[in-house]
Amino acid sequence: MNANDQSRIKVSQNTAILIEAARSSGLSDETLLHEAKSGNIEAFQGIAEGELDFHNLIENALENPDKLEQAVRHGYQITFNTINGMKYYIGLTYGKLRERDYPNLSDRIEGLKLRQEELDELRLSLSPYWIITETAREEQQDRITVSITGQQSTS
Repeated sequence: MNANDQSRIKVSQNTAILIEAARSSGLSDETLLHEAKSGNIEAFQGIAEGELDFHNLIENALENPDKLEQAVRHGYQITFNTINGMKYYIGLTYGKLRERDYPNLSDRIEGLKLRQEELDELRLSLSPYWIITETAREEQQDRITVSITGQQSTS
């Protein structure tokens, strides 16, 4: 994905999770796109131990193949993230799991350690509702500790 592209296609949280689940299972971007555009649901069987439904991804690919291709090849921004959806997405995309890599708080993420390129990509991918704040840097280990919180209402 191109972390410098500011004109990212908007996708749902579900679509982003399905893309990242397919990638983390070992499917290449080429295979993901080909199988989704072909309507081949069998190619996605067994991914995430069956807890995800890839019918939506295939339906989107058949209705608007260019949008899926742009999202997969050039990156995307999620239109709306729930806190639990974001935690699941971070686990799939960066291998960072709640409880193991950061505390499982109900309304935010704290203590998440990422490399600079991961942080750059996450900033571009998450819904603009979420604020990512650097809380520490470990230069020798190329790790940045961040917190992610929702914007406060100004009303």
